[in-house]
Amino acid sequence: MGRRNHRSTSTTERRAPAAQAPAEAVRRAKLDRQLWWAGLATAAAVWLALAEPWSRGASYLMGDLYHFHLPLRAFYADCLQRGESARWIPEVFCGYYLHGEGQVGQLHPFHQLAYRLLSLVNAFNLELLVNYPLLIAGTYLLLVRRGLPRSAALLAGVLFAYSGFNLTHLLHVNMVAVVAHLPWLLLAIDFVLTDPRPRFVAAAVLLLALVTGSELLLGHPQAVWLVGLVELSYVLLLLTAVLRWWRVPLLAASKLVGVAIGCVQWWPTWQLLGMSRRETTDEAFRGVSSLHPWNFLQTVSPYLFADRAYANDSVQAGSHELSWYTGCVAPILAIWFLVRWKSLAMPRRKLVVWGAALIAVGSVLALGRYASPIHALVVRLPVVGLFRCPGRYGLLMYFGAAVLGGVAMADLLEVVARGERPSWRRIAALWTVPVASLVAAIVVVVVLDAWQGHDASPRWERPLTGVVLTTAAAALVTTALRGQSWALLGLLALAGLDLGVYGISYARLVPPMALADLPASRTRYPRDPQWRITESGQLIRSDAPLLGGARLMYGYVGLFPRLRLLGDPQIATSDPDLLRRLAAVRWKCAEARAVEVEGWLPRARLVAEARVSRDLAADVRRYDPASVALVDEPIELPGELPGEPGRVAITRDRPGAIHCTVDAPAPQLLVLAESWYPGWRVTIGGTAVPIVRTFGDFIGCVVPAGNSHVEFQFDNPVERRAAWVSLGGLLAAILLAGIAWCGARRDERVNPSVAARTRATS
Repeated sequence: MGRRNHRSTSTTERRAPAAQAPAEAVRRAKLDRQLWWAGLATAAAVWLALAEPWSRGASYLMGDLYHFHLPLRAFYADCLQRGESARWIPEVFCGYYLHGEGQVGQLHPFHQLAYRLLSLVNAFNLELLVNYPLLIAGTYLLLVRRGLPRSAALLAGVLFAYSGFNLTHLLHVNMVAVVAHLPWLLLAIDFVLTDPRPRFVAAAVLLLALVTGSELLLGHPQAVWLVGLVELSYVLLLLTAVLRWWRVPLLAASKLVGVAIGCVQWWPTWQLLGMSRRETTDEAFRGVSSLHPWNFLQTVSPYLFADRAYANDSVQAGSHELSWYTGCVAPILAIWFLVRWKSLAMPRRKLVVWGAALIAVGSVLALGRYASPIHALVVRLPVVGLFRCPGRYGLLMYFGAAVLGGVAMADLLEVVARGERPSWRRIAALWTVPVASLVAAIVVVVVLDAWQGHDASPRWERPLTGVVLTTAAAALVTTALRGQSWALLGLLALAGLDLGVYGISYARLVPPMALADLPASRTRYPRDPQWRITESGQLIRSDAPLLGGARLMYGYVGLFPRLRLLGDPQIATSDPDLLRRLAAVRWKCAEARAVEVEGWLPRARLVAEARVSRDLAADVRRYDPASVALVDEPIELPGELPGEPGRVAITRDRPGAIHCTVDAPAPQLLVLAESWYPGWRVTIGGTAVPIVRTFGDFIGCVVPAGNSHVEFQFDNPVERRAAWVSLGGLLAAILLAGIAWCGARRDERVNPSVAARTRATS
């Protein structure tokens, strides 16, 4: 009897773990489901708060949104509505190659549809806000494929989408749009290298090519470069998991095909780059917005500095470029890895190492000139060396932090579901983050402010916010580890809401407004094809007057044109009205009033004399531009004629298409104050004639005596050649997907067991 009881007891003990395992799995699945819904609700709440201006017909106007993106998209939308090309914009810099500048993303299918079918405010808000759900969804799918629970993957998506990089860079809408491609590119790379199923591999190859082309069409090469660095790191991570090595060259071919698809944008941009000031910038310009080491303190205290980011005489302020805040939860989760490192499974260790490597590389590169040996190497790289704002390398850090946050949440979920109780000594390590936040506040408010001679007394409230946030995060993790699973729900909500408040409050430093209420929209500038208007004739950093119909002498763009005469700083200082006359500026606006430029010249005029000039700055003062034109090459004209010069009138004035009627008593030079650029063609009565470059910056042509009809047309041949390359890229992408399908089918026949196991686990 005793032996029977002993056997029964032993059997019960052996079966206990087996019985506990399903119960633990049920608890884990239930908690994961609860956390997933909480994360989804948090993500939706932050997005709805972000989208609130849209609900009342308003839009964000922070920085470049108002001064650059909105005015140029208004022009783009107007051209689409009229059925015209927006490649050339006459309203800035006396005419500018807008498609080459690229940041409007004119040929991107999404922009074509949105700005053609929707109103300007709806299309603009949609472009701003659609990126954040895409970031969350892509990061979620990527990390679920890497084995994380759904709730942990969703937390990573929230941490990345609403990070200090993506929300504060709302004003750089096309940069965020390129970054939104990142998780989808990584997901496609994962399928290409590691999935045995033929249809998935073929679809991934096609997706990788199309998404690569899509990011290039958005016109932000620096963001494409940053995304490419993360892609490269992910390929290195997956090298040990590649099913067949032929997939690596397949992946490279898919990326090259994607580059070909985007050729219709990047080739014109490359052409414009060679004619812009950006190519001549120095190392100091490229080091602007380097991340000062003091800004690393933002990790534990987001509001530590007066303008959120540390700035002094040599560091430009602006928290969208120098933001370094991953949220109050992320540092706590990072400490958790140190506590739990030995307990992590190898796949998660690899993810942690990958995320940590991204954080390290991004942090070093973001230092810019504060890590001068490395920065000196970066600025000497072809193309990449022309990018400014090294602080933007923080994108690598933010994505790495999101990955670490997702892995840590997955581990916490399992610990809580198993009912484990870590020792207080281990839990105490989490509280080093609130302590660090308090120390940072003391150092900055007392020591740094005293050193710089500021009054520290009114500055305690904002720095202590970081202490409160990190304390709340540490308390929630501690509570969860003591068996209260609801604390994980609070932790997830805190992570999203903290980042949402941080980013949205920055975007609202300039209050959102309806387009009709904008000062630039309320100011209606007179519109006439024969002259321009300028705001004080300076190199203004805003295109906002375009919203009121202004036609500007200068403007604000990413690739500032290399102007030969209009960009001469000496003449701009000593005789600005001379440059205004050349640019056909009739009115200069200053302090809410318009002053007529004395002796203003019309935008199209005839002159009887042309002189070759090798020194424009000197010769433009020597001759009267009303009767003498300065040219680069000799042209034949009869010289000075008695009486009045001929008459010219602009009969059609559309972007890239200017028609004139001319009545000349003898062959004369028609001077058109429209910027010179390769691609301008001119015909007289349907017959092509040579373009004459006048005054270094403008175009013209010799017209015959009598009445004639002159047509200037902008048609850049580079675009046509690039379009053929892009079309070839699309066809190659389809062909490459077919090759991928055939290769994966062959592998499936050779080793069917791998495919069977993959289907079973899927």
